[in-house]
Amino acid sequence: MDGTLLDTERISVIAWQTAGREMGIEIPKDFITGYFGMNRAAIDELYRQTYGPDFPIDALRARRVQLGEEFFQREPVHPKPGARELLIYLADRGIPALLATGTEYVKARQELEETGLWEYLRGSICGSMVTRCKPDPEIYQRAMALTGAIPGRTLVVEDSQNGIKAGIAAGCKTVLIPDTWTPRGDFDGKLYACGTLGIFICEDMSRAPEDLTFTNYLLSSGETSQSNVKDVQHMTITRDGTVYACTYGGGFYRFPDKVLGTKDGMMSDFTLASVQDRSGNIWIATDDGLNKYNPANGSIEG
Repeated sequence: MDGTLLDTERISVIAWQTAGREMGIEIPKDFITGYFGMNRAAIDELYRQTYGPDFPIDALRARRVQLGEEFFQREPVHPKPGARELLIYLADRGIPALLATGTEYVKARQELEETGLWEYLRGSICGSMVTRCKPDPEIYQRAMALTGAIPGRTLVVEDSQNGIKAGIAAGCKTVLIPDTWTPRGDFDGKLYACGTLGIFICEDMSRAPEDLTFTNYLLSSGETSQSNVKDVQHMTITRDGTVYACTYGGGFYRFPDKVLGTKDGMMSDFTLASVQDRSGNIWIATDDGLNKYNPANGSIEG
């Protein structure tokens, strides 16, 4: 919500830092943006782990809230550019939009009602409604359950590092709206893309968008039904950063060097989509059924 639908995160950073300085503590911006997307309990624990068990987080938060309220009394909260237009577009086409935020429900609803965005949402999962906050995928899994959505056909829109990780771990298509956090070394600092010509990797994300360059990788398929693989249907990046690719005829590929096919117990070499579950298993949809792959021991069921 903050940083994707509402233009509030930049003020939140300033308020946290100002409150910290008033208490004699310099709080780095990277530390603050590093917990965006988490719920209150997780943020409290992070402060105590970092600054000591007796750190007065309640006093810091109270002052941060006061500073934020004073700012927004002078300048009301505004939607992020394009947020309202996107929600209207989805509503007009009957595509459900749901809120998945670490912000508590009462505060989230109040701010979205005040900005006229709440009416376009089909439902919400907020703050303490989950037991595990972002970057755990639970919040997105519960949000999808509200409408019966499936990960491979769900788009997650995020602005925070924790949110991006949660969306990826939930198996959803996940996009970043730049706000207060800029990816640098996160997710190994690379941009991955796939298509009918294989996997494309941009090694240097520090350049301007028009100057980005990609290296194209054709996947060696080993003893599957094709000698090389160009048509990559889907990619999954697991919680440990491993990249997997579903290919059309080339099996299930662990980038950069391992191929799983019918010879290994896969139901088909034509793999369509994959998702990692909470236990670390990877579920792979093929054109002949569903396989479960355990990366820890290499077993395949299905």
